[in-house]
Parts: sequence; C-alpha cells; structure tokens
Amino acid sequence: MPVKSDKINLARLIFLLNDIGFISYKKIFCKAKRWLKLKKNNQLNRFIFLLLILSVIGVFYASFKDFFIAHDKQFEIALKSDGSGKYQKAERYYLLASKSEVGELKRISFYYLGMLYKKKDVGSLKNYKKSEQYLEKSAQLGLKQAQYELALLYHAGDKIPENMTKALSYMKMAVDQNFAPAEYVWGVWLERGYMGKVSQQEALSFYEKSANQGYMPAIKGLALVYKIGSQEIMPDTQKAQYWYEKISK
Repeated sequence: MPVKSDKINLARLIFLLNDIGFISYKKIFCKAKRWLKLKKNNQLNRFIFLLLILSVIGVFYASFKDFFIAHDKQFEIALKSDGSGKYQKAERYYLLASKSEVGELKRISFYYLGMLYKKKDVGSLKNYKKSEQYLEKSAQLGLKQAQYELALLYHAGDKIPENMTKALSYMKMAVDQNFAPAEYVWGVWLERGYMGKVSQQEALSFYEKSANQGYMPAIKGLALVYKIGSQEIMPDTQKAQYWYEKISK
C-alpha cells in the first residue's frame, strides 16, 4: 500500500509542478502538505518535497532575476531586444531600466519606451497615449530627442490631440539645446508663420545652424534656396555651390 500511495503522490506532484506560475506559492505548499502527508520515516516523500521546494525556488528566480540585474545591463538587454523585434521583452527591460536613480539612464529609458509604443510593427503594444506619456517624462528630464519627437507628435495631431502650444514649447526646448533636426523644423515653422509672423530671414539662420551640424535636410534646403532665391532672400550662386558640394560628399 505505501508504494501505491507514493506513486499517487508522485503523480500529483507532476501535475502540481505543471501548475507553477499559475497557482500562488501559498497554495502550492498547502497542496503539498495535504497530498504528500510527510512522515519522518518516508524518505521518498522527503525527496519529493525537497524537489518541490527546489522547483519553487527555480520559478521564483526565473520570475524575479531581472530585478537583480544592474539597470545599465537592463537597458542593454532592452536595446538589443528592441533591435531584434522582441518588443515585449524590450518593453519589460526598458521599464526596469527606467527605475534607475541615474538621471541620464532614466530619461533615455523613458525616451525609448515612448518611441517603442509608436513603432509601426509592434502590434498590440502600439499605444500613442503611452508614447506621449513616456516621451513627456523624458522631455521633462531634458532629453532633446524626446522634446523633438513630442513636439512633432503634438504638431501632427493625428494620433493624439493636436496642441500647437505644446508643440512650439517642446520644439523650442530642443532648439535651445542646439539639436540640428529641431533647428531645421523651427526654420520651417518660422516660414509657415507658426510663431505669428512669416520670417524667411530668421528661418534661414536656423537652417544654417542645422546645416552646419551636418543635418542633410537643412543642407539641401539651403542649396535650393540660395540657387533660386525667395521673396526675402536673393539668389547666391557661390553659397548655393558651397551647399551643393556638401550634399555630394
């Protein structure tokens, strides 16, 4: 009879181990006590119970090991996962890395989370509200890339409500940090009169700031405007040639 009982207990243990991860640890131990009915002289039951303990420890480690990895390593894992299309894993590790007390790592993690949620191929993870939320956290911590992306998001107004006040505010923050793409867009917005008046000369100065940092859209824009001129800007063959040479390099 004891042999039959042990076989039944072992079978129950196998089913129990299959349940790990779906049943709370407390329930697992309650079932173990009830099913195994340990006795001091029952070596097999002792072995089975030890196996159960080790299995629970293994599941616990697998579930919580991420919390024991340094935040910079968590970010590296997230970045690698993001690049290889493992977006759910990337999301998990970006969130862990964002808990860092290091300001730079925190704001970069927030930025990549914001960008992740608005990628085209992330499937069910796509969430523009979350994208706005995390980009804003990063932007408030001073990351110019986040300020720029958030400004574009508010300007477009197709995924979240348009808000030109916020768009101008965040783009200006990025411009004040000499971010070349932001300087170029600021010039475009000046030409379109988003700041209240159209100013091609002022726009030109921002195109040049951006182009001098090697930003190609600004370089191409300057080459064209100096070639054909505009209402406020006279054609300048020499300057046009200078910027066209930059394009060909």
